[in-house]
Amino acid sequence: MLNLPWFAQLHLRTIQAGTWSKGRGSHQALAEVRRLEGLLSAVGHTPLTVLNTHGTLDHPPPEVYRAVQYALDVARQTHTPLRSSSPLAAGDEHLLGRSSNELDGNGIVCTPAVVALPPGHVLDLSSTVAGWTAAEAARLLQGSAVLAVGNSAVVNQAAPWILEIEHPFGGQSGLLELAAGSYGVATAVLLQPAGAPRLMDPRTRQPLVSGLVQVTALCGSILDAQMLSRLAFFGAAALQNPQAFRSPSILLAFDHSGTLLQWDRQTWWAVR
Repeated sequence: MLNLPWFAQLHLRTIQAGTWSKGRGSHQALAEVRRLEGLLSAVGHTPLTVLNTHGTLDHPPPEVYRAVQYALDVARQTHTPLRSSSPLAAGDEHLLGRSSNELDGNGIVCTPAVVALPPGHVLDLSSTVAGWTAAEAARLLQGSAVLAVGNSAVVNQAAPWILEIEHPFGGQSGLLELAAGSYGVATAVLLQPAGAPRLMDPRTRQPLVSGLVQVTALCGSILDAQMLSRLAFFGAAALQNPQAFRSPSILLAFDHSGTLLQWDRQTWWAVR
């Protein structure tokens, strides 16, 4: 049982299951999440499956265009290729003729008029869709409210609150006391269940090897937080780039030994 400070009005965990929201506008925000997830689903007859089946999508819904454009921005900023959907969902065997290689973002055409893929590729948005969907749907929240989609959350709080940084190996969580304000929170996990997509190292085209196993970023924007949480896996040099921090941010991580770290200016420091 966590002994939370008396002033905590919200207790948010970094590793979430499913989607939830609380506060004014939460019902509308959740409905918007469901609508967007339907458009971007890789299962059934959706704009994304049409794109992956035919390689082109003419006159894409504006939301699909923006979601693909954001995925490309993340790929370019973090220097990681986009990956194809694998394994295929039931009923998608017709995609077996297409390649399962990583996608170089430079080979994708993405305009309001058309989205097109290089021959032999399919597009997987699973690594970015939660944060993008949360950012879009959170516009419907009013006042103090929270919207969490997977490991991404938008938090608007008029009172101090608590973020629990959950331990990747089942150890003691870290607790971060935060002032009132608006935050985007995103957690990226390098160690994932067998078969789940992992971050790829563009230098080797192999799963990324990093000194960190889990990174949580708090920024003024959920999109900035998602970008930063991924970039941290590429080492201190990536974070020392002045363009990495596009808004005031807090960055915490666990390394392979289970030590909780916080980024401070130029390096990581052990919290405990």
